[in-house]
Amino acid sequence: MNSFLYKQTNGFDYDRHVMGIGGIVSLDEDNPVALRLKRCLESLDNCSGKVLEIGCGAGRMVKNLKYHCPALEIYGC
Repeated sequence: MNSFLYKQTNGFDYDRHVMGIGGIVSLDEDNPVALRLKRCLESLDNCSGKVLEIGCGAGRMVKNLKYHCPALEIYGC
């Protein structure tokens, strides 16, 4: 099951609840999630190819990395 499309049957939208509208973190936010995303993006600045996040949970970081680095192939498990 693709974690980006996962919605519980009771109407709870995990991405919207945890990450905000669309599940994308603003890099301007002053919160731990935005800080972690900034650090990951800095590490991937000159990278190309594929990225694998092991232990990605619901895939929040994978989704945000793909949003900010569309040229990379990003996978999570």
